[in-house]
Amino acid sequence: MKILYVDDEILYRKSLELVFRKDYDFHTASSENKGLEMIANNNFDIIITDGNLVGSHADNTDADYQGGVNVAKSAKNKGIYVAGVSSEPERFRRVAGDALDVIYKKPVDITVLKYIIDNKPTQEELKKFILTNKVNSKLGIVNNPKGLTLKQQKEWMDKYNEIEQSLGYMN
Repeated sequence: MKILYVDDEILYRKSLELVFRKDYDFHTASSENKGLEMIANNNFDIIITDGNLVGSHADNTDADYQGGVNVAKSAKNKGIYVAGVSSEPERFRRVAGDALDVIYKKPVDITVLKYIIDNKPTQEELKKFILTNKVNSKLGIVNNPKGLTLKQQKEWMDKYNEIEQSLGYMN
């Protein structure tokens, strides 16, 4: 699987590259222009792009997200699955419209990003995956809640609903 991760933050690019280069053909771009060039000249399976690619992350405006939107639209025009990551996912989703298949809130969780890469989920599928992981973590469950007693299943669902309500908008 060939993946492009576009982000102006070097820490994200380098750390994700270290994690994912073992299992994937993982590439990074540090800017909108570099991302657009790489999309035009390569055949990627997935593009993951930050929303704000302008370097300043204080007092963001919709215009600050245009770089991420351009990267997403360029990938979509080639039929590539696009995942957006942002500290302001609601804004990125609103500005990008249907150019994003899914949006996920920074800071990036490696487990969630791997799920996105391996499954290319819908937003609803991603929401369920994230909620399940949060509930399992709170309850100390390592695997999916299958095989739990009825009492444990009820506790699991109660915790799932509690976390879902507390999150409001879901990554």
